[in-house]
Amino acid sequence: MKKLLSFLLVLVVAFSFAACNRVESDKIGTVTIVVHSDSDVEYSVGISNLEEPYSVFKAIEYLNKEKGVAFEYSNSEYGAFITQLDTLKPEGKEYISFYTSVESDFGVGEWATERTYKDTKLVLSAKGVSSASLKDGAILYFEIEVSNW
Repeated sequence: MKKLLSFLLVLVVAFSFAACNRVESDKIGTVTIVVHSDSDVEYSVGISNLEEPYSVFKAIEYLNKEKGVAFEYSNSEYGAFITQLDTLKPEGKEYISFYTSVESDFGVGEWATERTYKDTKLVLSAKGVSSASLKDGAILYFEIEVSNW
């Protein structure tokens, strides 16, 4: 029960951050989007190629329009919820998680799990793709995880 309450608290906090429209992003530079499945697929996106306001969502949208990367999502009051990204298409209790190298977007607490990608620390983002920041050199890492609730 304690884990369930902790998880629900984390969701409320994460969605609160996702609801913010303020996105602090660089206007030039490049970000790397990594889709982790059987093997990692990397996509490079120039921030200046995106429409303002710059966001992770806009970077994925760019990949969809310009590179044909599969991308589906649903909108909610908290922002976009990704239902497919490239080969990632969750089923059942699965969902697509989003890790970032942008420290200002790092989640905190026991739910904020970490990954390492090419010697770079990534932390589960406290912000959703609609409000997470784009910074030059950032790594944005997506993978399927299974919900434990």
